[in-house]
Amino acid sequence: MLAVDTIVIVRLITADDPVQFRQARALFDQHEILLLKTVLLESDWVLRSVYRYDRRRVIDAFAKLVALPRVECDELATVTGAIEWRRAGWTSPTPCTWRQLVARKSRDL
Repeated sequence: MLAVDTIVIVRLITADDPVQFRQARALFDQHEILLLKTVLLESDWVLRSVYRYDRRRVIDAFAKLVALPRVECDELATVTGAIEWRRAGWTSPTPCTWRQLVARKSRDL
């Protein structure tokens, strides 16, 4: 299983560099991929601030990404919850993730 970094996610979503897009796509096609929630948070920031993606476009891309058959996401419930909260109007993923983690920790105590 390969853990991918922010740049791989950004290249896959934006396809702004054809060579790097093909390389990123090949990783996802040929390997089991581990997505860390911290990488998704960084990718969100890059996509919104550098590429000027709007919230809906980022949400849709992340939802498709975590649903890919060879992708495993650490704390999938937290990530999908954050995606749904973003769809409901939250402006930043950080409060979503934080609230989900706090809620889960409270249940575990």
